[in-house]
Amino acid sequence: MLPVLALLDDMTARWDTIKAVCELTSQPYSPQSTIGKTIDSKAYLLLRCQPWRRFVLLLSLTNGYRELQVHMYDHSGGVVTPGINILEIPSAFSRPTTNKPPTLDQARKSLVESPMDEVFQGGSTAPPQIESAVPTMSNAPASASTTKATVTPDPPPPPRQKSPQILFGLVGRGTVCYLARRGNEEYIIKDHWVLGDKNVALNEVTMLQAMQGVRGVPQLIEHWLVEIGPQEVDETMSYHGKIWQSIKGTSRTHVRLVLKPSARPLHMFRTKVELISAIRDIVKIQQIAVEECGILHRDCSLNNSMIEDDGHGSHGTLIDWEFAVRILTGQKYAIGGTGTASFMSRSLLFQLSEAVGGTAMSQNSWKHASHSRVQAPPLIMHGCQDDLESVFYVFIWICIGYRGPLGVKRVLGPRKPSEGDWLLHLWSTDSFKENGNEKTSFFFHPHAHKFREQFHSYFHDLLPLAEEWYKLIRSKGPSHSVTFKEVIDLLTKHLNILPKDEPSPELLFARKVIDALPGGLPDALPGGKRKEVSEVVDNDLLVMEHDMAFGGRVLWTMETLPQPKRMRTG
Repeated sequence: MLPVLALLDDMTARWDTIKAVCELTSQPYSPQSTIGKTIDSKAYLLLRCQPWRRFVLLLSLTNGYRELQVHMYDHSGGVVTPGINILEIPSAFSRPTTNKPPTLDQARKSLVESPMDEVFQGGSTAPPQIESAVPTMSNAPASASTTKATVTPDPPPPPRQKSPQILFGLVGRGTVCYLARRGNEEYIIKDHWVLGDKNVALNEVTMLQAMQGVRGVPQLIEHWLVEIGPQEVDETMSYHGKIWQSIKGTSRTHVRLVLKPSARPLHMFRTKVELISAIRDIVKIQQIAVEECGILHRDCSLNNSMIEDDGHGSHGTLIDWEFAVRILTGQKYAIGGTGTASFMSRSLLFQLSEAVGGTAMSQNSWKHASHSRVQAPPLIMHGCQDDLESVFYVFIWICIGYRGPLGVKRVLGPRKPSEGDWLLHLWSTDSFKENGNEKTSFFFHPHAHKFREQFHSYFHDLLPLAEEWYKLIRSKGPSHSVTFKEVIDLLTKHLNILPKDEPSPELLFARKVIDALPGGLPDALPGGKRKEVSEVVDNDLLVMEHDMAFGGRVLWTMETLPQPKRMRTG
């Protein structure tokens, strides 16, 4: 899928080295055509593999290779110019090809005046590695009919920074988090694009300040609006040639936050006791936010659930308070901060399917053509019971989607038709309506047996908790909701009966290695043949992952590394 023509800063053509792309076709261009979708996909891959770039440039020569289109994409969408006949206007082709995107050193100069610039010290010089996050509705490639593009070079992270978490995508907040160090202190720098202008872009700052001192809520150290000139805040609307009525209210503002402490994702737990204890802590954070601070988080998901090591043990933390709100009497809020679809409650999915449509996954899809009048976004009723239900889905996701501690992922292969699909697949369909129907059916009909069928064997100790939690949610009618106390008491009850002497992840891995050794072990293969490690682990594929946030810890790998491909020179 590599481009026909590409501008590189390295001899190897990879998505992390390509600077610009040109595609050629004899067919006319249209956003719905194959070439339009190809350009969209390649822009997505470039932004995904080079998250420090603010925009990417692509060219297409279409309609008999005579018409030139220039495509600009950033993390909020893309725009394409009208076709230009290069036979009639030959200079049109030379202009976009004479300017090379800035190098890392050139672009890094824009960070010089950042308030926290002095925190970056030491570390690897390699570009940050990408680890795929659980996809949200804003992570899918957009169509070429999107309406904006940013045309200013993006300041990449200083190459000595580490990138602990990258929520990538063509459309969305373009969030990149960096692990930085000043002296002996570690910080997280969150670089992202917030919906709204500079007057409303600091909602997360307001929420964190209101939650200051609550255990498990990130500590806000510093924040600022990124400026591209004196007193000129970096906003996506600044790059539009014209502001249509239909895109009013869609501008995003470039914001950076400096936070403490650094933490590891919830799925990086070391024991089952630590996992359940962290989940209970996250429920307690939600309870304090609602009952003491009057704040609703609204975005509890796998990526926002973390574990902090504070030197005296570990505890759960809840991050990303960008969409948090002050609780209103009617509990109705504007659409746009309802969380990640795979972890949304049944009620939220139903309301979104009614407001947005059965198959539309974009929460901006109530807007229509460019000349249409802007429509007020619908209001969604969102309560603390919805966030509590999200925690349940996070718990189930880990028990099915992972095969043990330290974030070792499980490959969910095809299942027999009689067994039904994996719950995680059913909860991650491409429409709010389908997601909602699957979850509603899951609770309306008794489906507790699916936990026993789909939980990885490592998590079988947690089956009683899953079944009791499932029954607790299922027993509540429309007029009654699960309470914080009920969930906390349930988690505490099962936490107390879990064995506290679970082997460490290192010991579990050592046992797997020993099982794989040749020489007369009971489960060795016939004929004295050496047993490969991959044959010991239930035919599940374990993948090596580098945890960039936590000292470069390497998770266990059970597969051979692929050999590098030789470059074709002729």
